[in-house]
Amino acid sequence: MMMLLFASLFCTLIFYALPTFSFQRYRFAWVSGILLHLFLIMLGFLLSLMNDVRLHQWYFVSLLQQGDQLQLRLEEPPVERAKTFKTIASVTHIVRNDTLIPVKGKIYLYLQKDAIAAGLYFQSILRMHQRPRFIEPPIHADSFDFKKFAALQGIHHQGYLKKNSYTFIGQDSSSNVYDFLYRLRDKLIAIIHQYIANSSTAAIAIALLTGYRAELDRNLSQLYQATGTIHVIAISGMHLALIYFLLQLLCRPLDRFPRFNFLKETAILILLWLFSLLTGGGASVIRAVIMFSFISVGKMLHRKGTIYNALACSAFLMLCYQPTLLWDIGFQLSYAAVLSLVVFMKPIYEWFSFENPLLDGFWKMNAVTLSAQVLTLPLCVYHFHQLPVLFLPANLLAIPLSTLALYGLLLLNGLSFYSPLAA
Repeated sequence: MMMLLFASLFCTLIFYALPTFSFQRYRFAWVSGILLHLFLIMLGFLLSLMNDVRLHQWYFVSLLQQGDQLQLRLEEPPVERAKTFKTIASVTHIVRNDTLIPVKGKIYLYLQKDAIAAGLYFQSILRMHQRPRFIEPPIHADSFDFKKFAALQGIHHQGYLKKNSYTFIGQDSSSNVYDFLYRLRDKLIAIIHQYIANSSTAAIAIALLTGYRAELDRNLSQLYQATGTIHVIAISGMHLALIYFLLQLLCRPLDRFPRFNFLKETAILILLWLFSLLTGGGASVIRAVIMFSFISVGKMLHRKGTIYNALACSAFLMLCYQPTLLWDIGFQLSYAAVLSLVVFMKPIYEWFSFENPLLDGFWKMNAVTLSAQVLTLPLCVYHFHQLPVLFLPANLLAIPLSTLALYGLLLLNGLSFYSPLAA
């Protein structure tokens, strides 16, 4: 595989580098096309193989022996469920006769509710006294395939831990940006609970602002999905666009000072990336933040690009980092929605013309919703086996209200230092 990759790259470079080919370069353009596509195909295969943790020589399953124990580090704060706490843990070491063997891999972890499990947090270190189990496929063919979902994240095993089947070792003291973001998220959630008494309303507000949906009622989530408004509570590119617009608006006074342009765009990019990581870094959010990064860099360099190039480049970068995103539903829907908006928004908007600005604005909102559905509806039918027929009137209400709610929640957290105003 490596030989083919380097051979195709070498041939492509030779084709462009040798001067003897210069006068016939356009005549034999198909040769460079074949070589370039061959290189990209080989690169894709190689990145896919490198991304598969099961092929790594330090994958914990391939080194695990009878009597071994696993040392784990929690990669996220445990989420409380009905009977357990759920989290994702990295397998950092195999413990064999008091010897620590470094390994790699991740597992889904379910911990029985008790005082120890309730006190665990991000980067807690555990020692697991039992072997993890393979994630089983669903019993019914039309059920959610959790095995496939986990495999796309590089996770193939899970562990159910009771009180005596693990030991809490301690807390990893190394600090990183995720530790800061998880504690910031907890603080934002606490502020929302402090000022929004209704638990159901607070759960929606938390999902809208932070993407944390553990408190959200499952029936309510299904209702959002059935009406085609799931993007309201599932952090998406729409939320990031609203944040980007707000940051640009707040920084507009600095436009009078061109020398501060670089600092302004850099600060906006840092805040956007922090927000995207705070909300979980889903495929649609990362797609949006990469595209906004291109826009900001273009402003710094006083260059403008096309939306198609930005869309293709962001997809290429994301797939190079994690090739399995190609099968991620959020990734597919996000790119389908943006491409659909770019291609179909103008033709649909030109169906009707209104002189009244209110009617024109109302029709523009309808055109945006309709154009976004052109490419996303087939994916929704394929993945979820349902067709949201109320998406048009639901989005006409949901998008403006969710925009006001998001800005209101940002204002609430900004004023939380002074209780009378926050209340």
